[in-house]
Parts: sequence; structure tokens; C-alpha cells
Amino acid sequence: RFSLIADMTATERAIISRLDHAPRRIHQAGSDLASEDEISAPPMFIVSGWACRMRISATGKRQILGFLLPGDGVCLRGPAEHVSAFTVCALTTVETVDAAAFLKAAALPKTYPGIALAVEGAKLQDELFTANQIMRLGTQTRTERLANLLLELHWRQQQTGLADAHAFPMPLTRETLADALGMSASRV
Repeated sequence: RFSLIADMTATERAIISRLDHAPRRIHQAGSDLASEDEISAPPMFIVSGWACRMRISATGKRQILGFLLPGDGVCLRGPAEHVSAFTVCALTTVETVDAAAFLKAAALPKTYPGIALAVEGAKLQDELFTANQIMRLGTQTRTERLANLLLELHWRQQQTGLADAHAFPMPLTRETLADALGMSASRV
């Protein structure tokens, strides 16, 4: 995702290329990358696989707040996010890469303006996807919710080269879609 920023310096491109050699972790489907109300996990980027941000109600019902795809960041707020506001759960096997060094560079915008801009852009995009989710749940019919989510997921994967104009991988189950769209699995 960050290599799309055209105005990066050679030093910034070198920092990004170091992500290829940064420590990686594999998270099995169903495992948590971060847990609500616990110490925030170290910052990371998703290399492969799908995850979601979610909260569990007092009655045990899961509400998916958004999906995390390859290229997305997890816990990128660094020191501003001491405690996780939600659980991040792997929906498939997820590979992540440590983003700590990348965030340190982003914290020096005068030295690394391209990286700082990329991180800020990623945060703004996350806010946009959250706003889309709120609109889906608050104002759209069931059909509109599903269509809007599928279009968003397709667009996001096209941006990272994981989808073409006509198809995209979509490993979400009916139950997962239901938890994201405020519907029953049978309605999905």
C-alpha cells in the first residue's frame, strides 16, 4: 500500500523495503491479533490473509466493525493506543510483519515526509471504511448493505493488485457477513 506514494525519497523506499525482512508472525484463523481492553499489540501490517475488528456484546453477540486485508495496519497508533479498543481476529490464516521501525520513521515527518503522509493516509482510509460501516448498518437495506460491502472489498483488493475488474477472493462465511451486516446468516 505504501509503495503507491510517488514522492518518497530513496531513504524512505529503503525503509519500506526493510519490511520484507522484518520479523513476521503467522496467526491461525480464529486467533486474536489484539484483544479488546488489553494492552495493545505491537504495530503490524497484514501481509496475507483476512482479519476483522470486532466487539462482543454482553450477551456474546459478535459485531464486526470492519475488515483488515493485506496491506492494512493493525495497532498503528503506537503510544496513543495503550489499550485495544476492540478485538482484531484472524478470519483466515494471517501473516503479519512488524511495523515498529516503520512507525518510528512516520513519527519524524520532517525527515520522512512520504512515510508520515502514507501512515496518515492509511489512518484516514480506515476512518472512511468505519464511516462506510456505520452508514451500512444505520441507513441501508439488507441488499444495499451486502452490495456496498462487496463493492468496498473488491475496490480495496484492486488497490493492492489482489483483484481484477471482474473477480476477487472473498473468504468470508455467511455467518461472518451476517455479523458485519447486522443480519441473520439465513438472510445473507
